[in-house]
Amino acid sequence: MQSTSIFNRGLLLQTTGNRKRTKPDWTSFRTRKWRSTPLILTIDQVRHIGKDIGLSTLRKADEHFKDPANVFLMSKPKLVILYNYMLDLGIATSKTMVRMKQAELARVVVDLLYPGFPVWRARDRAERLFRESHPVRSGLAYDLVPTTDVFERDQELLRVPVPPLEEEMTELCLSIPIKPLQDYAKKRVKRKADDKDIRLHLYLWLSKWMTWHPDLTYFSVDSHGKGQWTKDDQELVKQGYRHIDITDKVDWHSVLEQSNEKSTIDIKCDCEAHIKELSVCTVWCKTPLEMTGQLYLQSASTHAVRIMENTPRQQQPVIQRQMMEILPSPYASKSDIQQLQAIFDSCFKSVEYINTQSSSNGASDNGKNDEEEEELILGDQSISLLDPMLLSRLQYPARGIYCTHASCFDARVFFLCQLLRRVWKCYICNIQYKSIQDLYIDHEMAQALSTYPEDERLVLRNGVLMPADPSFNRNDPNNTTSPVPTPSVVLEDDDDDDDDDDETHSIKKQRIS
Repeated sequence: MQSTSIFNRGLLLQTTGNRKRTKPDWTSFRTRKWRSTPLILTIDQVRHIGKDIGLSTLRKADEHFKDPANVFLMSKPKLVILYNYMLDLGIATSKTMVRMKQAELARVVVDLLYPGFPVWRARDRAERLFRESHPVRSGLAYDLVPTTDVFERDQELLRVPVPPLEEEMTELCLSIPIKPLQDYAKKRVKRKADDKDIRLHLYLWLSKWMTWHPDLTYFSVDSHGKGQWTKDDQELVKQGYRHIDITDKVDWHSVLEQSNEKSTIDIKCDCEAHIKELSVCTVWCKTPLEMTGQLYLQSASTHAVRIMENTPRQQQPVIQRQMMEILPSPYASKSDIQQLQAIFDSCFKSVEYINTQSSSNGASDNGKNDEEEEELILGDQSISLLDPMLLSRLQYPARGIYCTHASCFDARVFFLCQLLRRVWKCYICNIQYKSIQDLYIDHEMAQALSTYPEDERLVLRNGVLMPADPSFNRNDPNNTTSPVPTPSVVLEDDDDDDDDDDETHSIKKQRIS
């Protein structure tokens, strides 16, 4: 019996060993953190365009569009197919953009499909994926350079090798060709004037994957002295950045007047590391107000996409068309904070109106359940309308997605105080924010600020924000000031019945308004 058991066990192991083993889906694991990216396409549109670009199943198409970096990895013919489909839907309007280069067209497509999403993050992730699959053909690893949402890298102007240091040399001499800088300056003059603060960042590379930490004591450009390494530069290095801002260190009048194309900008610094290459990139340095405007656009698009995902499929194209009428185009100016505030309010009002119209049909079915719900009334909670940092009245109320407090801080003041820091922290709960995607504009608090322009503190009573004045009565018909409701949280409490005759457990829903 024992030998038979061993024999049967061996047959079982042999049979299971010959089975085809399925590999884990690492693509789904890698893109898990990108699931919160707001995609403006509906599920039916994702299926349709997925078939057009060669993705046979809905699952493959859904995983492809969950990661915006995949748009930068698409070929030019597939990008044209995707853009033409967006033209048919009305998401895109200009037919001349299909003539753009592949990288520029991918940037426009990402800005249209994922409104409010930082395009540079998708591009850096695409560069990392390309470098992992093509290590020989890849360029410099800019995606590994420490940065934040404040510095948005645009393009690489030049990249030159650096000769090795001779023995017993403690000073590094660099030569930057002038021709690429002159060409970029001329192109920028020909373009329409914009208010972007474009900076030139110098990177010193120890290898293709590692930049040198510029811990310098002096930095000289064209023999203008060794006092060009300022305290601001040293502070950026302490924060963990690895770039050198040469925008204000170069005499641009003499650079643009140079007629010899072989002229160079000579740089000397106290660097003993073995630098192999240097590169200069154009970087958009955003102001606190521009960061606040980006946060408004991100919050509006994220809210609208979440509403669209939770509505029936027949109603999703209606919300999509409404969003396209409200959201700005990719090349529109996004520095006007008042215009972005109007877009934010319009997006919330329009989308919520459509959502209430679509959900009104099921209100009668749930009427009985609403009557049976038990309400748990909590005490009043005092909420300050002052910024915790400057103690000024909130103008752009913001909060982190991981924050549990009801109070807000001013987004502009937040970016003003922590603009150049690598790690952002909440003033109220001290929680860390990795990027601007961890923040959002509180729409209910923004409504309360406009409803009560003279109050510095409100009371959250039964889910309603109202003034702290005890004489205020929301049931008074003579009161013209309408309270601002806040979203309610429903808790489900399972109440087990000990009676054996009951086949199911009764569920009591307690609503905390």
